Amino acid sequence: MTPLGKFLPIVGQPDPAQPKDVHLVGRYAVGVTWADDHGSIYPFDRLRLDDPAAGWREAAGVLRARNATLGPGAPSERNPAKRLALALAGRRVFVYAGTERVGPVATRVRQQLNENAKMLGHSATVPELNHNEIVGWERPAREHGPVAVVLLRDAEDGPATRDRLSFTGEYVARQGASVHEVSSAGEGRLARLASLVQFGDYLSLYLALVNGVDPTPIASIDEFKRRLAGSAGRAVRGRR
Repeated sequence: MTPLGKFLPIVGQPDPAQPKDVHLVGRYAVGVTWADDHGSIYPFDRLRLDDPAAGWREAAGVLRARNATLGPGAPSERNPAKRLALALAGRRVFVYAGTERVGPVATRVRQQLNENAKMLGHSATVPELNHNEIVGWERPAREHGPVAVVLLRDAEDGPATRDRLSFTGEYVARQGASVHEVSSAGEGRLARLASLVQFGDYLSLYLALVNGVDPTPIASIDEFKRRLAGSAGRAVRGRR
């Protein structure tokens, strides 16, 4: 609701965001009469385009299909997530992606590596990383210890994003990093982004197994919460 809408009930006015009436317009549209008596017409064809159900159905189908090649039952020779886990084992992982849509996915992948595989990692996006972080790669990778870079690719990446990811990958490879690419699958945006999240989740699970750790416990987080709770309790008692 708009800031104005929050005050309308106080002065006895109806909420303008709530329809007063919804009705069919012939056989081709839905009509809506709003609380202020203005009307809108939404053609069925347009509503079908805006229907999110199709995107969710596609995403579910893509994830189910990819389970056949990414799931635990798929052997390493035809499971790209297992193969990448083996390639990343023993390395610090940098996850790079484009800012437009895939940046939050890069954060998710990095966090899954942290929590499930108990690995330190880092994520960043282009173009920002090309303004500062890239300078950190001027020192050879061997000075940072074994490192790997995972580039997340999406079909909607613009030409500049594609070039920046490619140039970044080429540069860090020359500096000694192991560089790998993961591309989204599917047609719709939701399906493609979900496919990258799915890949990252499986990758973190397989890295946990390679590292010989249980992905389930989060002992450090539990300890942190206990210490914060104790600190908060002492602060409350101190104010009494």
